[in-house]
Amino acid sequence: MGKLLILFAIALAGLVAPGAHAQDAAPPREKPQFELLHLWLTPQEADALAALSDPVKAAGVQWSEHRYTASFLGLKTEYAERLALHEPPTGAHWIGGAELKRAVEAGVFRLIADRPGRPQFRSIYLPEVYDIVSYEGGVTALPVGIHLQNHFAYNAEMFAAAHVAPPETWDELIEAAKKLKAAGHVPLVMSDQRWQLRFLFSSILTAVMSADDFTALLQERIGTPAERTALVKAFRILDALRPYVNADNRDLAWSDATGHLMRGEAAMQILADFASTLYANDPKIKCQLPPQNNYVVWAFDAIALTRTRKPAEIAGQNIFIDAASSVENLHRYVARKGGVPVYRWTTFDGINACSQQSMRAWSNARRKVHIGTEWTLSLNIIASFVQKFWRDPAMTPDTAAAKLVDVLQNVDPAPPG
Repeated sequence: MGKLLILFAIALAGLVAPGAHAQDAAPPREKPQFELLHLWLTPQEADALAALSDPVKAAGVQWSEHRYTASFLGLKTEYAERLALHEPPTGAHWIGGAELKRAVEAGVFRLIADRPGRPQFRSIYLPEVYDIVSYEGGVTALPVGIHLQNHFAYNAEMFAAAHVAPPETWDELIEAAKKLKAAGHVPLVMSDQRWQLRFLFSSILTAVMSADDFTALLQERIGTPAERTALVKAFRILDALRPYVNADNRDLAWSDATGHLMRGEAAMQILADFASTLYANDPKIKCQLPPQNNYVVWAFDAIALTRTRKPAEIAGQNIFIDAASSVENLHRYVARKGGVPVYRWTTFDGINACSQQSMRAWSNARRKVHIGTEWTLSLNIIASFVQKFWRDPAMTPDTAAAKLVDVLQNVDPAPPG
């Protein structure tokens, strides 16, 4: 999909202003405008976005939103189609990665330059985040929040009633699931949507693979006997979970799956920590890394700005830049959205308990594996195989692992960062 955006940029070169990537404009004759294309659909996510949009509206910007209801891949397609129609939004929710740099170089996205008299982006963002978005004296997008993709939540009251301790290994989790099921509970809530299965499977992989081997899998370089053995083990763990999941897991929306946990209809959930925004104030729900995970798998949400020559749009973007790079506003955002702040934080003030756990996991992690858009192809292949395996109980873990390795080894290498 990154290649598609670049092709659009080449075809539509006349849409963007020549010269420098950074943009300033004469004061617009019309009211500043900002339209955001994004994936945030729940009321809690809308509340988090308001931490950034309210200051923009207060500054006199005509704000509008287009909420896209499918996946990030679908959002990228929507963006590309609107670009082709010469009607792109002025801002787009994007997943941070090397693709942003290529889109800036192609003239699709605006380079957001450091501005005199304002804090430099290097001083605002965590080094791990800044290193990904920094480019030619500015940033390729505005990071807003980090989410850990390996995240485990459980109902402590249900665990206590069933005399079950929080599991430290996957074997212990499966034994806990047996006890919880015997006590009349649904042990694990999940969805077989591809992207949600990917988070569950990644949390298993993180337990059985080193960070280097996990990265090799993303880069389609897996193939050693040890890596193949780990992949088979991961499929076997996933297979062992089948008797302990909710019956309505087919194509279940993530918010509905999380609702099972919130209502006490299921005891555990393994999903990225963005889910914690729905149960942030529930003292029964406790959070930690999944069993045997000693490194974090992470991604971050960002807002990319479309390169435009319209003064009202540039003015709206400039006001949004100020709002979305304010540490105060970013703190409000993460306090409502959950996850880990993108800014250099020193306190947990105002952050919910599960997000505090994510922040501790981030600080204590031996390694951090970033999931960027450059791994879109390999992630989609993995997720597709995992879904096929889940939906076909006759497929063995050995067969699933062998087929997945074969496909990954025949994929063109991912582009460099």
